[in-house]
Amino acid sequence: MSRKPLAGLKVIEIANWVSGPTCGVMLGDYGAEVIKVEHLQTGGDPTRGWIPEPDPPPEHINYVFQHVNRGKRSLALDLGSEKGREVFAKLVGESDVLLTNLRITTAEALGIDYETVSAVNPRLVYGRLTGYGDAGPDRDRPGYDMLSFWARSGLMSVFSPPDEEPLPLPCSLGDVTTGTYMFGGIMMALYERERTGKGSVVDTSLYAAGTWGSAESIWCMLIDGRPLRSITEYIKANPLVQLYRCGDGKWAQLCMLQSDKAWAPFCSVIEMSELAEDARFRTLEDRAIHSLQLSGIVQEQFLREPRDYWAARLDEAGLPWEPVSTVDEVVTHRQMQMSGRIVEVEHPEHGIMKQLAPPYRVNRETFASSEPAPEFGGSTEDVLLGLGYSWEEILGLKEAGVVI
Repeated sequence: MSRKPLAGLKVIEIANWVSGPTCGVMLGDYGAEVIKVEHLQTGGDPTRGWIPEPDPPPEHINYVFQHVNRGKRSLALDLGSEKGREVFAKLVGESDVLLTNLRITTAEALGIDYETVSAVNPRLVYGRLTGYGDAGPDRDRPGYDMLSFWARSGLMSVFSPPDEEPLPLPCSLGDVTTGTYMFGGIMMALYERERTGKGSVVDTSLYAAGTWGSAESIWCMLIDGRPLRSITEYIKANPLVQLYRCGDGKWAQLCMLQSDKAWAPFCSVIEMSELAEDARFRTLEDRAIHSLQLSGIVQEQFLREPRDYWAARLDEAGLPWEPVSTVDEVVTHRQMQMSGRIVEVEHPEHGIMKQLAPPYRVNRETFASSEPAPEFGGSTEDVLLGLGYSWEEILGLKEAGVVI
């Protein structure tokens, strides 16, 4: 593997759960040294003891913590003590980036807010990921992806069928998305530092990521002054952008946005060429008026054969569609295997673990750490030695309860 793009960069991560650590693991995958500073008294990042399943198998590996913390080093530190603050100040002085998703008032109370740390190191890039941003009445409101990103941003209502129970967030989509946005913001700030020599603070939030992701819904409201009519209604009006169940029970998602261009070839694909000249369905407007009738005809046809049959015909015609894939289908598909999306991490207890690579490739190369997530405080001695502490001083800090 060639030299990683961010080799030589030193990052402090004071972040819990998934959003901040997602950004941290991406920085580390691309070569940065990421030191995860964890609260000594609480046992560290609560994700160490959290699994999003009600009854996981007894032999399970904490895949959440492993995935977003691989390759990092853990420093367990008492930031509330004077000695702990001294250790942290030394670390800040030698670092390029500080990444945190603590509440703003919590960071201020611990003395790790931007104003304090930038006084120690003016070149420091400070990544601040919050629930609702650094301004406004909710700046210190607690944020979680299902709250700030999904429910509060409008996304939940956009994705939920009208007049039905809102859809819950089924995964850590908000955390992963926001962490990836923060990665981009930090890269921009580092580029700016190359030109000016000065660090800066980068702000993003779960709420900002959610409202950005609401896309057409909020664009329509801001520019046209009205709420966008339901996306569901739009889909129902165009039978060529709908979901259809196939004869084997599997689903196919069509997305033929240029409906008039695709109409005749599609009729041929579903072996109903006569529909192309049917006056009820000749244009996009005609098909919208008779969308329920046409959708029913198309659905009945798809049920005649298994999905693989329709897949071959749709692909041969070059029409845009995709299978609604299950997770096991995604992981085992050749596209996943050949696109560099899977990497191997060696764990001292569990052996080789397969994980996802970050979403960017550089010069067609995949970059990801091959080391597992750290044990709580497992890198403390190495980090302190790197900061110039002697073994005697480290022993003194341990006896004082500043580190473990």
